[in-house]
Amino acid sequence: MLKSGVKLVSIICVLAVLLSGCSRLADVRLRLVVHAIGVDIDEEGVYSVSYQVFSSNPPEGGGPVDANKGNVMTYMTYGRTLYEAQKSLELQTGKEVFTGDVELIVLGLGMVGRDVSQVLSYFWSDTDIYMGVNAVFSSGLASDIIGVQLEQGTATTELLNQMIISSVANGTTIPARLIEISNCFEEPGASIVMPVLTAKEADNSKGKEDSDVYDMATGVFENMLIVNKIPTVYVTRDETKGISILTGGKKKYSLTFVADGQRISAGADLSRVSRRIRIDDSGNPVLSVDIRGELTVLDNPTLVDNDIINEAAREDIIRLCREAYDKTVSSYGADVLEIGKLLRKHCNKYYETVKDDISQAIRKTSCEVSVSLKIYENE
Repeated sequence: MLKSGVKLVSIICVLAVLLSGCSRLADVRLRLVVHAIGVDIDEEGVYSVSYQVFSSNPPEGGGPVDANKGNVMTYMTYGRTLYEAQKSLELQTGKEVFTGDVELIVLGLGMVGRDVSQVLSYFWSDTDIYMGVNAVFSSGLASDIIGVQLEQGTATTELLNQMIISSVANGTTIPARLIEISNCFEEPGASIVMPVLTAKEADNSKGKEDSDVYDMATGVFENMLIVNKIPTVYVTRDETKGISILTGGKKKYSLTFVADGQRISAGADLSRVSRRIRIDDSGNPVLSVDIRGELTVLDNPTLVDNDIINEAAREDIIRLCREAYDKTVSSYGADVLEIGKLLRKHCNKYYETVKDDISQAIRKTSCEVSVSLKIYENE
């Protein structure tokens, strides 16, 4: 009899827990589920924060929620801190703000010249936000990206992230997630490249009042170089591709170059990138990068000789690396090539003497690049 009573009490407890959980899940309309956050700041240090959310209200007539048909909403609030801005959003909507589904953080152009760690630390400390979330810059206001209107409606966070993924696949940007930025900022002379999302008028729709082509083009057309936690200068897609090649960031790249007066398209699989560092006779670091891989010709309409194509591809890869080095290392002492880590590991005695002014040591580092490719015709 006692055992039966214990079982009955256990069943009642389990049902109580399950039912209370269902009650919380069913109360989704009391929550504002945020998918993207944009942060802008004015000259007086006041934040304007834009939030992209999905409406929890079902469409008229029932059926599933369609994110492309008016269910994506953008809210904007203001505050002297990001916490104050979020609380203002709760007061404005009467709902609890839920950030556990945030997939993208956008920083506005007003952040240039400011220490972005002061903003990003708010998201690092939010235990609901996944540290694998992409963080990007906007070429203008962050709110322009969060609420950008395309032909099918507001550009959803999923679509914006897909634009970043496509640029990463093409080697023209480098992903910057919260965890990677946080780890980078722990290093002396922290430097990192972040994608820049741009929303601009599409050239093929200007001046056409009855055009079916929507007038906004959105994508990653450039990147932002962060030096010592401060957004400093734009980096081109070619310069970014050079950074990725020099660090062995990815293997496959698409290349377009001129060989024997003809424009050639090819795919490069850089399967081996070997990096070494040494101190030369003058006491300065020398970074040596040996790149080896395979080249597949994709477009060669005039049948240029393979040896000529191979040499032109080598020169193009070396050009990309040189442009990346000149823009980041020579001009700004930015350690996007992770020279500091190499010095600490392989030239520790030298590193100990320069670590307090690592940017100057980075700026004095020279770079040697060698490229060896095997060429194949596309079948």
